[in-house]
Amino acid sequence: MARSKKLPANSMPATATDDEEAVGYCKPPKEHQFKPGQSGNPNGRPKKKGPTARELMADFASETIPIKRGGRVENVPRFRAFQEKLFQLAMNDNTAAGNMFIKLLGMSGQLAPPEPQDLTETKFIYFGLPEPCNSDEEWEALPNEQVVDEGEWLRSQNING
Repeated sequence: MARSKKLPANSMPATATDDEEAVGYCKPPKEHQFKPGQSGNPNGRPKKKGPTARELMADFASETIPIKRGGRVENVPRFRAFQEKLFQLAMNDNTAAGNMFIKLLGMSGQLAPPEPQDLTETKFIYFGLPEPCNSDEEWEALPNEQVVDEGEWLRSQNING
């Protein structure tokens, strides 16, 4: 059996006459209906107030905390204290702390990639194979290493440079 929609007891459907419109449940009087272009909530939903996660983290990191330095107590920002502790751990052979410290330096722009070097004036140590020797005296007379200019070494190897 189908259920019928229950109406409040005081709002029975009204019958309309020719000179007036029906007023009742779900049919408010004309003067109380929204006008065209008018909203039921003119101010809209209120804006969400409160700080963002980024603002909360920035506030937290900038708060000062007391730390001991050389027997004195100083107030420093939390992030500065974190950096100093991370550096101490990295200097005590904690590789994870060292990697994190390097990443922080990179993100802050303090750690830039090295500039490309001009190798035209660079000297290299060349350990080449000596020419075959006929005696022990010739072997002993050969130098163990030769310091040569890069361009000279490249020309000696018949490499275009």
